[in-house]
Amino acid sequence: DYKIIFMEREMDEVLKSQQVMLNRSDKNAYPAILAGTFDKQLKNIKEWIERQPNIEVLYIDYAEAVNNSQKTAEEIEQFLGEDLNIQAMSVAVDKSLYRNSKPVWN
Repeated sequence: DYKIIFMEREMDEVLKSQQVMLNRSDKNAYPAILAGTFDKQLKNIKEWIERQPNIEVLYIDYAEAVNNSQKTAEEIEQFLGEDLNIQAMSVAVDKSLYRNSKPVWN
């Protein structure tokens, strides 16, 4: 049996991150193409997970995890059924690393 903690993030934020990475490597990608590809991959993964009788999944929203790390840590503890150090988990989140500005193509 497996338990998966699946972090979800707004597509615009994912695409911005990908675009910045591609720009650093002098590669071009079009956001609409990336969005379609990522959406299709996520849909396929979620459908596959749903068909697996030996897998439980907890979906965590990235922005919520960054902005409310205490609550997220508590949800993870409950999902795993383990006694975890909630305080250590929540203070490990560095909010300064969350760059949720507008996509670079706007």
